[in-house]
Amino acid sequence: MTSVMKQQKPHVLIVDDETNVRRVLGTLLEQAGYVTSRAASAEQALEVVRSVDPDLVLTDLRMDGMSGMELLAQVRRSYPEIPVIVITAHGTVENAVASRVVSSTGTPCSGTPCSGTPCRGTP
Repeated sequence: MTSVMKQQKPHVLIVDDETNVRRVLGTLLEQAGYVTSRAASAEQALEVVRSVDPDLVLTDLRMDGMSGMELLAQVRRSYPEIPVIVITAHGTVENAVASRVVSSTGTPCSGTPCSGTPCRGTP
């Protein structure tokens, strides 16, 4: 007997402290065929990651409490198979470089090559 497995839709966790951003991103992704979960903080997102095991985490950079960069670092350390995308309305070259360093090392960067301050956890 052949069993046919139902292919699951990819699951995206949206993390942003702004309700409207979560709602709009969630609606757009759901219309595109994704399943979404939403978290209002990085701390809440870590709880969701533990319980839901999303295929992708989409997080804002600047939030009260734990930042998106800190969330990225924690997810990379504990769940290295889950990709994390950090978004922001306040983009800078330094933030982009720092997120790339965290993405590859799992360690937050307190400085960047652009600022001349070495990053913690990197050679």
